[in-house]
Amino acid sequence: MNKTFSIILSFSICCALQAQGPTVESILAKYQKSIKEIHRLSYQANRIDTFPSGGIWDHTGTVLIERFRQDSILGINFWGKRDDYAKEYLYFQGFGYEISTKKKRYTKEPTSFGFLGSPGGQMVSVYMLYAEAGHESVRLEQDDKYYILAYTFKDDPVYDIRNRKRRVYLDRETYLPVKFIETKLQHDDRSFKQLTLTNIKINEEVETSIAEYRSTINHFKNKSPIKTKKEPSLVGKKYPSIHLPKISEQSVTVNLSAADPILLVFWEYWCGPCIKSLPELQKLSEAFEGKLQVVGISSSNPVKTAQIMQKRGAKFLNLIGNDEVLEAYKINAFPNYFLIDKNGLIVKNYEAFDVNALTLAINELLDE
Repeated sequence: MNKTFSIILSFSICCALQAQGPTVESILAKYQKSIKEIHRLSYQANRIDTFPSGGIWDHTGTVLIERFRQDSILGINFWGKRDDYAKEYLYFQGFGYEISTKKKRYTKEPTSFGFLGSPGGQMVSVYMLYAEAGHESVRLEQDDKYYILAYTFKDDPVYDIRNRKRRVYLDRETYLPVKFIETKLQHDDRSFKQLTLTNIKINEEVETSIAEYRSTINHFKNKSPIKTKKEPSLVGKKYPSIHLPKISEQSVTVNLSAADPILLVFWEYWCGPCIKSLPELQKLSEAFEGKLQVVGISSSNPVKTAQIMQKRGAKFLNLIGNDEVLEAYKINAFPNYFLIDKNGLIVKNYEAFDVNALTLAINELLDE
């Protein structure tokens, strides 16, 4: 009697566990197993982006991806083409190629993660070969067609990114991703990105390779730009005059004077490293108050710039820039820092923030 009861109880427990359905751990394991077995895949893609301005991008394209673990940037090589764009894009061992098959020519340059922003790169998802990492939590959802992994991420105060979420839709039979949806708030603007994949082929099903695309361009003409000499430095020259409105009071125009030394900071609200440096710049402004002017110049979206400054506790003077001042200071990247002495001469120019180097340079300047 006891033996019969034990069998019935065990059977009931097994049925109850099965009735509960799959767990997030079990689906994650199957997802990771399915993509781990892929070394090459191709697919058709449809990407939709929406923007705070109300604009919508809706693009389709074709992608070939190969796993390449030796690549420290993406871990893949890829070829991608957007249907509405004539050129093709190849990422191969750390170099980005923009290819015109019609004109039989290409350009080649060392590149980085940003190559995924190229027209062909926009169709690529590295999560077809590598599972999501760095998330805060993940839960499992499902419907008749998909298992859905719903990821959430910690807020990023440096880039002012909040409420970032990604949903990965897995085929219920193959456990391969077939759709990705990502939403986030950045500078209080909501963005939406959806990438849907069809006609997915893996490994031996793929009829071409990255090596074939790479060998094809061996017969094309290399039109990579010839590196030109860097523009002459402004260091040692008189600083270009500045007459710009204050971001906090746009009706007031400031005629910047070098009565005291100036640390001039060119930055933008969408630049992560710029935002990260704001609290340290505020500390410098306070540490050298009465001896040094810290002045920021930002050219895009004064409202969002003011909001970022408030969030980061930056109270130093900030002016609204324009094309003329950017050209005068030869600004083509952000952030950019100029240290100007009391005679109006530019003594230092930095293209990255280093608080120790700046502090040392300021102290040396004030000791002269």
